[in-house]
Amino acid sequence: MSSSAEIGIADQDKVTMGSKPRLPLSSRVGYGLGDLACVLVFTGMSSYLALFYTDAVGISASVAGLIILGARLLDGIFDAAVGAVSERTRSRWGRFRPWIMFGALPLGVFAALTFTAPFPGDTAAAVIWAVVTYGVCGLVYSIVNVPYAALSGVMAETPADRVSMNSMRFALGSIGLVATSVVTLPLVGAFGGSSGTPISIQGFTFTAAMFAVIAVILFFVTYRTSRETVKPVRTDRVPFKETLSAIFTNGPLFLVAVLTILGGVAFYSRLGVIVYYYIYSANAAPLVPLLIPLSPVAALVGSLVFSRFARRIGKRNLFIIGMAVQVVALTALFFVDPANLGVVIVLTVVHGLSGFTIPLTYSMVADAADYGEYKSGVRADGISFALVSIAQKLAFAVGGASVLLIGIFGYQPNVQQTSEALQGINFVVNLFPAIIGLIAILTALAYRITDAQAAQIRTDLNTGTIAVAKATRRG
Repeated sequence: MSSSAEIGIADQDKVTMGSKPRLPLSSRVGYGLGDLACVLVFTGMSSYLALFYTDAVGISASVAGLIILGARLLDGIFDAAVGAVSERTRSRWGRFRPWIMFGALPLGVFAALTFTAPFPGDTAAAVIWAVVTYGVCGLVYSIVNVPYAALSGVMAETPADRVSMNSMRFALGSIGLVATSVVTLPLVGAFGGSSGTPISIQGFTFTAAMFAVIAVILFFVTYRTSRETVKPVRTDRVPFKETLSAIFTNGPLFLVAVLTILGGVAFYSRLGVIVYYYIYSANAAPLVPLLIPLSPVAALVGSLVFSRFARRIGKRNLFIIGMAVQVVALTALFFVDPANLGVVIVLTVVHGLSGFTIPLTYSMVADAADYGEYKSGVRADGISFALVSIAQKLAFAVGGASVLLIGIFGYQPNVQQTSEALQGINFVVNLFPAIIGLIAILTALAYRITDAQAAQIRTDLNTGTIAVAKATRRG
């Protein structure tokens, strides 16, 4: 890691950039709507994918977990290719915006197809169909999501703008999580027709299709309201080998990627299996539509209320505080009787309020990308955000594959669970993410770029003298 002297900052008190967001509210909201769209077609509905596979289609929990894990690892690898190609895109629409425009509709189609099962009664065919549809959906999601994430680094220059953008992104994404949490199962039941069960294939298919249509519209709003204003200092086409060298020598970027994995696992891993906790451990199946939104709603509030403190104490320090709150709340939840819903609700809300750690890591990516350009003269927005997107996919993969863990503990769908299975569900939902959160805190201590340093780096890049000199020496 680099100290302030190493990155050429003689007096941090002279740094004045980033005190106020300068990006128009319409651009910040329009950008945030893109994450709402992502939640509707992928993140939010993925919270119900395991339940769809196990309880509607009839695939075993272990196989469902492997399908989710494998697909997310595959599209995580694909992210790097998308990042490399998108940052080299040259078009009248920009580098990243056209990927959103042209990828939105295919993503909506495959998001709907993921929640179909055209081979009733044939488990082998159902597994193959799940592998193909969810696998392709994940790949198309990468085509849209990686350029979308990279937009935050080229739409805003100041640390304050970047925190504001990503807080808006997280806030609207949280609204999407709340919406999917509250209405998904009721919609599945309503669209199920005469199936006679609240969890049916038909219900999931119609619900996913409705969300897909809304998401495609929101993606186009994001495209229309976004502008790419931050341009690379080097205007020539940078060799891919040189880009990789810039990435692999960017220590802060790799730390942010690790924090994204750990913070994502700590917060999101429980979302993929918490429905099992409420249904089987707490015996509160009728209250699931009200209980599942607790964390997303609290995270939305926490992001809007607490993210602003990043300007005072720094993004890293606020991240550490947020993770500490999560660890304490989750550890307490592990030891609380799940039937004591009052205490469970309070601790869940406390955990959710600390969800502001997620947008903090997003905004740290742009700072790390600036640092990489400052150090090497090469700007690698696409691959930088692809690296962190891979980290996010790994976090979601662990979360989605958590159903594999409860399968190992003996979970069986639609039956009374054994004490071992219930203890396993409790461990996976609460104690496991608490352990990951503790590791995240220790990792964050190694991140050294302050907000003042990030602002000064951006100022120096705007003058062009440092990076241009480095590029000239290489050329």
